[in-house]
Amino acid sequence: MNLAKSSIASQLKSVLYKDKGMLVLNKLPGLTCQLATGLQKKYELASPLRPVHRLDVGTTGCLTLAVTQRAAQEMSRQFAQGTVHKTYLALVRGDSRSFLAASGRVTDPIRYHDGYFDGLGEGGEPSVTEWELLAESPIAPLSLVRLKLVTGHKHQLRIHLAKSLQAPILGDQRYSTSPIHESISRQVHVPSNRMFLHASRFSLLKYRSGGPQKRFRLGIQAPLPADWVGLCQKLKLPIPSSEVNGGLSINGEPIQDTEIAGVDGRWLLNEQRRGMDKLPF
Repeated sequence: MNLAKSSIASQLKSVLYKDKGMLVLNKLPGLTCQLATGLQKKYELASPLRPVHRLDVGTTGCLTLAVTQRAAQEMSRQFAQGTVHKTYLALVRGDSRSFLAASGRVTDPIRYHDGYFDGLGEGGEPSVTEWELLAESPIAPLSLVRLKLVTGHKHQLRIHLAKSLQAPILGDQRYSTSPIHESISRQVHVPSNRMFLHASRFSLLKYRSGGPQKRFRLGIQAPLPADWVGLCQKLKLPIPSSEVNGGLSINGEPIQDTEIAGVDGRWLLNEQRRGMDKLPF
């Protein structure tokens, strides 16, 4: 099998969750145009899948597709009303000295020209990113941060980390051209086409036809890719156990069930296919 076909096959096996309205992938780096057609055939769907949000090509994690036009409209309405929540994880080049506190908020407006980043400040799009420092390596200037998009502009997380916090995402060559610190590069190999940004959690409101909990918040968490875990182990960067494994939550509380009653929901992740194949270091 050639690399393109192998990539498609891997993506088709990365479905985390499906219900009567949406399908959520644990996206690998890169995404092919054949994927939506392949998923439609695999799950015998009557109509093409519809993307309801975007992830950069190099970003991994939760990518949500609507199964029907009605579901796409409902999710678009929730995005507009702010009831869809998206949380990211990033490995960033910097330690606790790069951050003024354990958590904070970046509010620098982002200017664009012809669709490309053109600086921060006056005249830019109002942009808000919340961040939390989760852990740092004791042997290299590398940290794990959790990020929440309050606004959602093009490359916002990447820009705010690199330009506002001076802590660029590991592997992001667009917004940081400085060489990786020697204490990182001598211990791990970071592929030139690998950016360590992961869409960890996606949640939205769901509605059952009846019962005591007719409206609830459903959360889907994507497992961290295997190369993240391996890199962090080599650099002695602790990862909270809750971030390693994926799963479902209802109203913010993790659940063990693999089925969500009332919406025909089901957790589909194949345990043997979690994350990506481990990359050589």
